Amino acid sequence: MNSTPCYAPKGRLTFDTVLEIRQAGENAMMNLPICFDFNEVTQVDSAAISLLLDWNRTARKKGVKLTFTHIPDHLLDLAGLYGLRDLIIPSQA
Repeated sequence: MNSTPCYAPKGRLTFDTVLEIRQAGENAMMNLPICFDFNEVTQVDSAAISLLLDWNRTARKKGVKLTFTHIPDHLLDLAGLYGLRDLIIPSQA
């Protein structure tokens, strides 16, 4: 059984939703290992790339182990397009 808490954003990770989702994710980082599960994400745009990079930065600053699961293929494709895929995939469980 995995005891790592998971934060699971739902719906769209886009320019018009990313600020609220970013804050909720940062609030979930309580100096414990955390998993971000994208299984219920239905739509992404380039703001989602910025979000994952921001969460990685915040986790490093807080000393929190962060993993991403169920990253949508479209998000990985966008990360590849921007040359950032390697920054996201190492955090993927």
